[in-house]
Amino acid sequence: MAKNDVQSWSNTPASNTDIAGIDIAENCPPAGINDAIRTIMAQIASFVANAVFGAVSVVVSGLGRIILSSGSSTLSGYIGFQDAAGNPLGYIGQISNGGPIPYVSQNGGGHQFSGGPGSFTGNLGVGGALNVTGNISTSGQIGASSAVIGGSLSAVFAGFGSMSATGTINAGGALTGASLGVSGAVTGASATIAGQVTGQTLAVAANAYLTMIGGNPALVFDVGDYLTYDRATNKLFLYIGGNAVWSCDGVGSTRQLGVAFQSQPTV
Repeated sequence: MAKNDVQSWSNTPASNTDIAGIDIAENCPPAGINDAIRTIMAQIASFVANAVFGAVSVVVSGLGRIILSSGSSTLSGYIGFQDAAGNPLGYIGQISNGGPIPYVSQNGGGHQFSGGPGSFTGNLGVGGALNVTGNISTSGQIGASSAVIGGSLSAVFAGFGSMSATGTINAGGALTGASLGVSGAVTGASATIAGQVTGQTLAVAANAYLTMIGGNPALVFDVGDYLTYDRATNKLFLYIGGNAVWSCDGVGSTRQLGVAFQSQPTV
């Protein structure tokens, strides 16, 4: 096989018997040596100038390797990472025309950004869990199946107006936002919401929470003790011990279970 570029050279000296088809084997014609040397210089110059660049492997013995690969008419090149045995660990690149930059893990180890803050000016979409030990600040939208945040979560959500999560959002610090739409639970050390909070349950304590019962809002104080609004009858009901002890309708009429007492001033 003709050695037409640096990548085709062999690290076995005896296998290098030509340069671009010019014979440099034992007892080769002397007249071809000048052309062979000139061709070697040209191939090295092309390699350095990146005019001809295929896949290049940078290996540190026992420590794995980095693969630099050229692209195609539809995909860019990529930087690949392999272990010492040559097994793929992941890569960055292979970008389609107009597409995003892939950061791909091939060993199931996930992704880690450390050593400083991460900045996202667009949207952040996470298919699995989002685990952050610091703070999250974004002008775009955060979408995640679940989020665990050690610090504060602060988001403007410019142009979107919501943060969505199908799982649970746990914030060790402050939870702030223009609007939160959560189908699961929202918990945090503190929560300051400038806009709307929507969710199945907004918990204040273990037995105290704001919830929806069959489409009717309820403020629950404890098991069996709660205040609810019945939309169908336009009435407020107070339950104590599971019993409806008081109700009030839209014209102010009230009903009470038991005897009403009025305290008397002390003489």
